[in-house]
Amino acid sequence: MAGLWGQEFELKNTKDKVKKTIDLTKNLKVASEKDRSKYLNSKSVSITDKLRLIKDEVLRILGVYAQNTIVIRSKQELQNYIDASIKNGIIAIDTETNNSLDPISCKLMGACIYTPGQKNAYIPVNHVDLNSRERFDWQVTEDEIKEQFERLNNTNILMHNGKFDYQVIKCTCNIALDIYWDTLIGAKVLDETERAGLKSQYISKIDPTIEKYSIDKLFEKIEYALVDPEIFALYAATDAYMTYKLYEYQKAEFSKSENAGLYNLFSTVEMPVIPVVAEMELTGVHIDVEYAKRLEQKYQSIFDSLEKEITEELHKYDMVVENWRLTPEANEQKLNRNGNMGKSKNEQLDTPVKLTSNTQLAILLYDILKQPIVDKKNPRGTGEDILQQMDLPICKLILKQRGLLKVLNTYVKKLPECISEVDGRLHAHFNQFGADTGRFSSSDPNLQNIPSHNNEIRMMFSATPGYVMLGSDYSQQEPRLLSHYSQDHNMIDAYTHGKDLYAMIASKVYKNNYEDNLEFHPVTREMQPEGKHRRTAMKTLLLGIMYGRGVSSIAEQLNCSIQEAEDIKRGFFDEFPNVETWINDTHESAHKTGYVEDIWGRRRRLPNLLKQKYEITTQKKSEVFNPLLHSKGVYSSESTKLINYYRDQLEKCKWKKEVDKVKNEASQKGLIITDNSGRISQAERQCVNARIQGGAATMSKRAMIRVATNQELKSLGFRLLIPVHDELIGEVPIENVERAKDLLAQEMINAAKPEVTVPIKCDADDFPCWYYDVYTSEVKEEYHKNNDFETLCKNHPESTREQLEKIIAV
Repeated sequence: MAGLWGQEFELKNTKDKVKKTIDLTKNLKVASEKDRSKYLNSKSVSITDKLRLIKDEVLRILGVYAQNTIVIRSKQELQNYIDASIKNGIIAIDTETNNSLDPISCKLMGACIYTPGQKNAYIPVNHVDLNSRERFDWQVTEDEIKEQFERLNNTNILMHNGKFDYQVIKCTCNIALDIYWDTLIGAKVLDETERAGLKSQYISKIDPTIEKYSIDKLFEKIEYALVDPEIFALYAATDAYMTYKLYEYQKAEFSKSENAGLYNLFSTVEMPVIPVVAEMELTGVHIDVEYAKRLEQKYQSIFDSLEKEITEELHKYDMVVENWRLTPEANEQKLNRNGNMGKSKNEQLDTPVKLTSNTQLAILLYDILKQPIVDKKNPRGTGEDILQQMDLPICKLILKQRGLLKVLNTYVKKLPECISEVDGRLHAHFNQFGADTGRFSSSDPNLQNIPSHNNEIRMMFSATPGYVMLGSDYSQQEPRLLSHYSQDHNMIDAYTHGKDLYAMIASKVYKNNYEDNLEFHPVTREMQPEGKHRRTAMKTLLLGIMYGRGVSSIAEQLNCSIQEAEDIKRGFFDEFPNVETWINDTHESAHKTGYVEDIWGRRRRLPNLLKQKYEITTQKKSEVFNPLLHSKGVYSSESTKLINYYRDQLEKCKWKKEVDKVKNEASQKGLIITDNSGRISQAERQCVNARIQGGAATMSKRAMIRVATNQELKSLGFRLLIPVHDELIGEVPIENVERAKDLLAQEMINAAKPEVTVPIKCDADDFPCWYYDVYTSEVKEEYHKNNDFETLCKNHPESTREQLEKIIAV
């Protein structure tokens, strides 16, 4: 048998032979990452041998750093290092945990530090002896780290992904460090399109000649505590050094005049919001566990009923399926990719048909029920978009089941499982660069993506006993930013005088009175269905313009023809010419620079805007760029003439068929034409949205900083819980709710000043549970339709009878 490392040996099925084989591996070098993984995952290999392999690999890859790396073994050594850091006025810090990414429950394995003029240092804290599993008593303690780190109050602290290290140090050492510079955030601000990992950034920006090593997988199955601190230091301590070198690079980049706006964004928004988010995550959210249990029972009951309905519907096809099984088509066997005879479709189909299998569902739909192909690119597709276009009851039931299953597994069952055993609260993660526009994303669990029609799910999130939840959202945040950017007088006038923007736009486009475009007439209070329709149409149109949607997409949303949508859009631009001018100016500037900026200097890079509509290359490629022809390739005077000729021909083309004809003709002449028009159009659609959404993201982050640092709000006991795009949610002791509500809204409004000149409005409210007001209004409306309390209780088992009585009594 061939061994993992190239040796030939025979493996007998005896314990002695197995032991001999394992012993043999001790003197062998692991040839590949795959081999190492097999070795480290093997249950037959002792922990001692695994640690030996790790030591060998670390020394092989990182041994060159040994002379520049030290292990701090006493409080005095740590104090001396901190003295040097204080003298330099700067220190880079990184943390290592006990294989945990949960700062609340983790144990600090050690800290890595670096300051100029000193060696990379690793501070072991909780490593243990392999045999006794006792902690090495020579290590520094968490209390001693706290004592020394507290001395860094006037020292610039550098981190990479500082939010995590901040949380780990606070939870394990009980100290909140003031982060001066986060190189991960710095990398994202300088170029949001790049990978911001520490090692990839270091190789890209500092030293592209070093070996791109990846030894993290060596430690996946090994407790960090068992690894020799001297070896672990080589693996970990260089991170702090790399962080410092990246800081130097980023500082130089930010100091360039063209990056002044980026540095302002970095220093006044992205860095100050880090501790705000860190503390918010550590605070967590209270979950009503009893409500969650009742909600799960409700959804499980609905799911069980739906499964019965699907089974009954599937039974209707029993005879059709059985008849099909007898056909030659059903029993035909074909050669598979390996050249073997594969199973027939009949053999692949269970009884009853397993609808969760895409293969079996495709056989049912396309082979048995003979449904026409919906998607030519995916002729046997069973995805949501395809099933929606099939007019079959079974398809509608499957879609309903999939949606219900997703809600059950992603939220109803999952959210209670995310509750921390440490404090009984749910601690989600919020990524401040979750989108390239700077918007937050959320994970573990995703609190920003709960389906809007499932308000009862958000009801799991309730105020801590003795508190009340408090939320405030920006009213029409993005349209107000559009008004500011464009400086359109009509739009600004609507906000200045407290008018409904969409009704005002409708009055201009449809040439009627402002009052006729409201849902309710302001004087008679009569419902105006046509007015509501026109207002909704203008809201759809404006959102379509801001999100860069094409006329066909807007027409689909307005449920009208493309020509009608074009006329409405043209009518809007005629009445609001400043908006069209601003959009055109945004596109023009982006085509010159390759990026757009929001009010506060945030950039969204769109490099495709710098491309030529058509790039022409010779089929014999080279990497030599011809600046005159905007092309790469091998050129002669003859090919240059051809390229110029076909470039002229392409400029005359109006339709895709004409372009394709030119491309085919050029191909026969040895030229390749790349059409970038689709990429350019997509980038153009992102331009406007990036400035508006980026500005909204920045404004919301500024609001979080103001709210978290407002001393009066702090004294009232207010604490942030969840940011959801244009909304901030927190909680405050019940007795302080009214004052906190005013302060929360005011700080959010002030976050837009002085840059945004359009009036900003925030609506603040308090509630016992998230979305309580929406949920209760829906329950009330349902009750008033039939006036049957027992039916209401049956439909809403997630709430107790007492809770429902209270809701309908208000």
